Amino acid sequence: MENIAIVTVAYNRVKSLSRLLNSLLCADIDNAPLIISIDKSNTNEVERYANDFIWPYGEKKVITHKENLGLRKHILSIGQLLDYYDAVIVLEDDIIVAPGFYKFAVAATKFYCNDNNIAGISLYNYPFNYQTFEPFDALKSEYDVYFMQIAMSWGQVWMRDSWRRFYNWYEQTKHNKLACINNIYCFKEWGEKSWLKYHIAYCIDQNKYFVYPYSSYSTNCADKGTHVTTNLFVFQSPLKWSKQENTITKTYFDNIYATPIKLFFKWAGHNTIIILGLSQIISTYIKIGFSYFSVPEIMNPFLRHIFLWIILYILSIIIRKYFPRIIGQK
Repeated sequence: MENIAIVTVAYNRVKSLSRLLNSLLCADIDNAPLIISIDKSNTNEVERYANDFIWPYGEKKVITHKENLGLRKHILSIGQLLDYYDAVIVLEDDIIVAPGFYKFAVAATKFYCNDNNIAGISLYNYPFNYQTFEPFDALKSEYDVYFMQIAMSWGQVWMRDSWRRFYNWYEQTKHNKLACINNIYCFKEWGEKSWLKYHIAYCIDQNKYFVYPYSSYSTNCADKGTHVTTNLFVFQSPLKWSKQENTITKTYFDNIYATPIKLFFKWAGHNTIIILGLSQIISTYIKIGFSYFSVPEIMNPFLRHIFLWIILYILSIIIRKYFPRIIGQK
């Protein structure tokens, strides 16, 4: 299981692709082929950048599609490369990788390549539940990884045999086998462009699992594009910024990253206009309420700010959960 290629998936975001490729240059890689797959768009800027990019760790190949495939077909077409490679590391252009991502991917692939229970390997570790925006921290064990029936699209490894099992299932059942996820709110919101919902449905339907690291080897910048209507930062997960292999270092930052308070301030920072508008309205009503209840003047400013932040925090939870379109999420 030495023949593992790195595949980057691009469309029309040259800055995103540049950021990803530069993170690959900083990684601990001895020798690995790089494939840059570009879907047809209304610009050739991405193709020019890809052709000019110098890859010092082995062969580089640029695939340019003559017709626009769309996100789902483009991603699924990557699986055809497994006719030539034992495994592929799939990275969409708005991903950044940690220095040790390749060593982890190779080690995990070697360990799980013959395990029929495994549908793929994730490089990403969720800091929170993306359906509810609640904090998520996997229970720790003496092992280096954990397992979930959730396929990954923010940095993942597909192995030849496990991918073929999924793709055979997809070809036979893609029109009538989403019933197992149809009652899950966020999946119902994903449109026809989504390929990931099929991979998740496969894991649930066929009782397969993705391997997850406790610390992320990739993170999602969520640049504005096909699925995201505005730039988001909430999906970024702290990277395992170490080249040491098969070690997990638990830091204070890892512990606090997914706390509700931190998620609130991340949300507030990315939705400043909404926060300012809500603050003005809430402050007005708080001031009226304090006047009505005759709150002492010396306590007025202090208490008003406490009430303001508490109300903003509650509203942020309600908006993220029930009105995500207001902040550009689907």
